Amino acid sequence: KLEKDFRKKGGVLAEERELLNSKTIELETKRSLINQNVKEFCNEMLPFLMVKTQIINLEKQLKTESDTLLYSQLKSKLNTEYIKKLLISKGYKFLCSNFKCRFGEIDVIVRDDKYIVFVEVKTRKKGSLVGAFESITISKQKKIMRTAEYYLLKNPCKLQPRFDAAAVETDNGRIIAVDYLTDAFRVN
Repeated sequence: KLEKDFRKKGGVLAEERELLNSKTIELETKRSLINQNVKEFCNEMLPFLMVKTQIINLEKQLKTESDTLLYSQLKSKLNTEYIKKLLISKGYKFLCSNFKCRFGEIDVIVRDDKYIVFVEVKTRKKGSLVGAFESITISKQKKIMRTAEYYLLKNPCKLQPRFDAAAVETDNGRIIAVDYLTDAFRVN
């Protein structure tokens, strides 16, 4: 009778307590084993997860660099187009832009009555440490001259070649100044 009253009131007998204790120990052992397996799995997978994270970060970086490169190329094309229109407005006849061959590239080619003009367009942000004209190195000048020679072989004309340079200064993507240097360099 005491046992029945004890059970009615929610009490646990010694047998049931032992059964509960053994089940609790069994569950704790299983939980500990699972935790150990998870730790081992994580330790084995950690290098792969780190590599995966590095790959994801590199993909993000490449996308950013690719976007930056595309943006830079687009700005360059827009600034070249601006210089082309500026030269046309000054009476030059437009011949070609972004002429490429194995020797290099010429941004704009125009002509007037006396000269065929090969123009190198350089863009710099406001406050850049290296000026646009300074970035047209001797090596770059030689590439432009070789490219111009190739252009003249493919498109002969009797005009005197001239090499000009245009410096476009930008601020937040907007053109704020243009410097134009006639006869910027010569064939030696």
